Amino acid sequence: SALIIGGTRGLGEVTAKLIAAGSGKVKLSYYKGSSEAKKIVNDIIKNGGNASYFQYDVLYPNTMKIKKILKDWKPTHLYYFATPFIFSASKGRFSDSLYKLFFEYYITGFKSLVDILKFEGIKSFYYPSSIAIDSSPSDMKEYVLAKIEGETLCEKIEKENPHIKIFKPRLPRIETDQTVSLFPVKNEDPINVQLVQLRNFRDKYEV
Repeated sequence: SALIIGGTRGLGEVTAKLIAAGSGKVKLSYYKGSSEAKKIVNDIIKNGGNASYFQYDVLYPNTMKIKKILKDWKPTHLYYFATPFIFSASKGRFSDSLYKLFFEYYITGFKSLVDILKFEGIKSFYYPSSIAIDSSPSDMKEYVLAKIEGETLCEKIEKENPHIKIFKPRLPRIETDQTVSLFPVKNEDPINVQLVQLRNFRDKYEV
């Protein structure tokens, strides 16, 4: 049973459909655009899957709303794909406001959810990191710094909560609406990449 935060676009959508195709039960969140969420869920159900959706803003965590959602449905895993637009920085210039936005999504938003869900018995969390950490592109400094701090947060959470396991693969640049470019840039196929990672997550953190 998968709770997918940010499940209406990019990797979140791919993950929802792959898990549903593998007979998993999916509940995905959207921030804006209920029509997109409805379309994805209907597509999953039409093809024999089990899915539903709900609205949630990770920047304003709502404990009561999460508890209400989990009242009659207990997920085994959380997949966290909430993100602002990634490629919006200026080359060679660090933006404090952009870094703060990334920080709120990747650190504050994720930690708030973990703090809520760990008391609901959820022990396995999927937190996508990025190979941009290794290459550190000059026009992605804010994103890279936030992702590094996100990985550090995951390690801290695991240390303080031995029963919790967080899978944080450094994913390559993947072909989604986030990576559309007029310039020739190599983007990996999201289905192939994510299928491998989902299997790794399953095998490493089986519940």
